[in-house]
Amino acid sequence: MITQRRKHKGSSLIIICILIVSFMTLLLPLVSCASAEQAATFESIIITGDANKTSQPFKTTTKEWTADWSYVPLPEYPELATFQFYIFPEGEIAMFVDSMILSNGTSGSLHSDAGAGEYYIRVVAANLKSWEIVISP
Repeated sequence: MITQRRKHKGSSLIIICILIVSFMTLLLPLVSCASAEQAATFESIIITGDANKTSQPFKTTTKEWTADWSYVPLPEYPELATFQFYIFPEGEIAMFVDSMILSNGTSGSLHSDAGAGEYYIRVVAANLKSWEIVISP
């Protein structure tokens, strides 16, 4: 009788070990994905000007990122202020991946899901005192 109980306890211990290993196997990919997502970041990139400009190429390392933009119109001609920009993959001159063409104010944010890669921005601006675009993860 005693031998049978020990055998039963051993089977329970094996089942518990299998359950723990299975549970850990399910959790490990979730932890790894969270760590990889946190590691895939970059420092903010600031681009400024007061007229038309094509930026230097910049690198993003995240799937999604944001372009926060703002401009200050010339005080003499605020109604004539024009500001728009286009985001191109490096080396591309015709097909942009994102753009800000019409705005309802002098600042805003553009959410991009263009992904990690190298890009540049082409700004079209007129009658402005200054403008700024900040690219951040």
